[in-house]
Amino acid sequence: MNIEITRSFSQKKNLGNYETLDSFCSAKIECDINEVEEKSKMLDEIVQREVNKTLARLTTQPEPQGLTIEPELKFYKDI
Repeated sequence: MNIEITRSFSQKKNLGNYETLDSFCSAKIECDINEVEEKSKMLDEIVQREVNKTLARLTTQPEPQGLTIEPELKFYKDI
């Protein structure tokens, strides 16, 4: 006897300044009823990994905005 399993996972990441990133993934599989536990765990790992990869890719460090402090340049000769 076969059964269909669906697993989903979502996560929200706060970016500050009232901005959030939401990521959601869902996967399903049809399997024999004797394989439910194994296949369910596999799907759970897949959807969590995909959400985490998406959030990691989208939350790279932003370019600095506003004033930045540049290192002082040192010259060995007077110009």
